[in-house]
Amino acid sequence: MSKEQMRRIARERRPFVRQYGFILNAFQRRYLDDLLTTRRDHTWQVVGADAGSGLSLGLTDLASRLNGRKDAQGRTSVPLLWAIPPYKQKTERAFCASLAARFGTVPHMTPEIRRTWLIRQGIRCGVDTIVIDNAQRLEETHIMYLIEFADTVEIETGGRRIAVIFLCSTIDGVQTLKDKFNMAGTHWTQVRERLDPSAPYIYVAGHTPTELEDICAGFEEMYRDQLPQLNLVDNAQALFDLLSTSAFDVDAARRAAMGEMAAKRVGDITKRVAMRHVSNVLHTALETSYYLGHDDVDAATLKATVDVYSKGPEIIQLLDTEPTRIDPLVISVDGEPANLDPIVFGRNGGHMDGDGQWPDGQNEVAG
Repeated sequence: MSKEQMRRIARERRPFVRQYGFILNAFQRRYLDDLLTTRRDHTWQVVGADAGSGLSLGLTDLASRLNGRKDAQGRTSVPLLWAIPPYKQKTERAFCASLAARFGTVPHMTPEIRRTWLIRQGIRCGVDTIVIDNAQRLEETHIMYLIEFADTVEIETGGRRIAVIFLCSTIDGVQTLKDKFNMAGTHWTQVRERLDPSAPYIYVAGHTPTELEDICAGFEEMYRDQLPQLNLVDNAQALFDLLSTSAFDVDAARRAAMGEMAAKRVGDITKRVAMRHVSNVLHTALETSYYLGHDDVDAATLKATVDVYSKGPEIIQLLDTEPTRIDPLVISVDGEPANLDPIVFGRNGGHMDGDGQWPDGQNEVAG
C-alpha cells in the first residue's frame, strides 16, 4: 500500500501507533540468564549474537533493574557500570569518561585524576559488574585499565572481584576479541586467567518456531486495542518458514563466518530467526493490515511484507506523488492527533492560510 493510500484511510481511522515494548523473549532469557550467572561467578566473558538480536536492549533492561540507588542512610549503590568504547577518540581518557558518565554529573577534574576517582567511586558505590557494549572496538589501553580497575577493587575491598562482560554484535567481533586475548603479553595472560573457565566465549542463538510463537503472543498483547481480532500465533510457523530462507538464515551467515567445523563446535546447527527480522516484518504487516481496514493479519500480508523487506536494502524508491495539504489526522503526538493548522507554502516565499486562501495584501506571483 502506498503512503497516499494510507493517508486517505487515516482520515477515516485514527493513526496507527507502533508499540516498542520490551518483550522478554527466549533470546533475552538465554542472554540475561548468562549475564546474571557471570555476575554471580565474578568472571569475565565474551558474549556475541547476530546484529539486531537485542543485546543492547537486554543490557538496557538489566541496567534499569540494577540502577543506582541510595539506601536509608544515604549511601549510594551502583552495582553495574556499562560503557561503549568511543568511536573517534580511542584513548583511555575517553573510555574512562564513558564509564564515569554512569555516576551522573562528574566534577571537573584532569584525566589523570578522573581515572583514579573512577576506581574510588567503584569501590565506594559497590560496583561488581562492568559491561562493555560493542566490545570489538576495545583498544589495548582500555583492557589494561579494566584490569587495573578490577585489581584495585579486589585488593582494597579484601577480595571483591569484578565481573566484566564484553558484548559483540557479530561473530567476527567475538573472534576479534578472542584473537586479542590470545596474544602474548602479561596483561593478556591476566585477561585469560579471569575468563570463565567453562564458557569464556559464547554466541547466543536466535529463535526456534516454538519460541517465535511466544513473540507473536507478545505482539498480540501490544496491539490488541488497535486490531481487536489479532491472532499472530496461528501464523507463527508460516512466519518462521518465510524468515528462515537463505535471505534471512542466521545460521547460514554464521557458518560462512566461522567455518563448518567451528560452527559444529558451537552446537547443533539448526535454523533460527533473529528478532530484528521478526520485529520489522510484524510492525510493517500490522500497520498495513490496519490501514486496509482489517482487524487481523493474514498469511498473505505476512508473505508480501517479507518479500518487500527482503528486497528493501537493494531498492531506491521514487517518491513522485502529487503534493497534498497536510492533514492534521496524519500527524500524531504520542499517539494522539495533533491540533495543527496546515500551511501551504507559495512560490514567492509567502504562505496560504489554513483554508488555502492568500492573506490580504499577499498575492501569489508566478515564478
